[in-house]
Amino acid sequence: MEAARGRDRGYIRQGRGLPSVGDQLAALKAAGVLERYVYIDRMPAGGRQATRRRPSDLVEREAVLADLRSGVRLVVASLSVIGRSEQDIGATVWQVLAAGASVYARERDLTIDVETGREIVKAEIAAAAKALMRSRPDEARKVLSKLVEGGAVKVGRRPAVQALPPEKQEAARQDWLTNRALSREQVAEKYGVSAGALKNAFGNRLMPRRRRERSTK
Repeated sequence: MEAARGRDRGYIRQGRGLPSVGDQLAALKAAGVLERYVYIDRMPAGGRQATRRRPSDLVEREAVLADLRSGVRLVVASLSVIGRSEQDIGATVWQVLAAGASVYARERDLTIDVETGREIVKAEIAAAAKALMRSRPDEARKVLSKLVEGGAVKVGRRPAVQALPPEKQEAARQDWLTNRALSREQVAEKYGVSAGALKNAFGNRLMPRRRRERSTK
């Protein structure tokens, strides 16, 4: 049994919308993969731009693919882990099959090998890509929710000018109509309302009421 398990290779990709590295590792172990045969691509530090990597930047995936031999299983938590897009997932699956190996996705107890029909393989690749795309908005919403809860991001519509205290309404009117030192966006930000709301309340920017009345005659 130990010798058979040693033939499996596991792959983990850390990414938005995917299970955590710990959850993926648990799935691989449950499938019989020894931890020393697990390859992990982690998200790089450095912010948003650093996460926009090319498929070729998944160096651990390239390493595990090079390590595959005929009869070996490549085990993943789900087929979505294996690539970053439908094209990438497909290219990786076909590369595994070309090596005479197979792919096993623990989540669905799914095996894809050289005997799997081509149309079935294509359908599974497409389904994995769709699952990956669906998970990304969910993950983005979770991140936004945490930021809102922590006070780092405020959401919701800005109040109308009429909701401001009377003295602030007058100050906002003066800034909107006469203060050339501030841009329209800066005035809006100063009073916590939108530029559109200021325009609706006081008219065009930098056009006092008397000028507006003369311009309409």
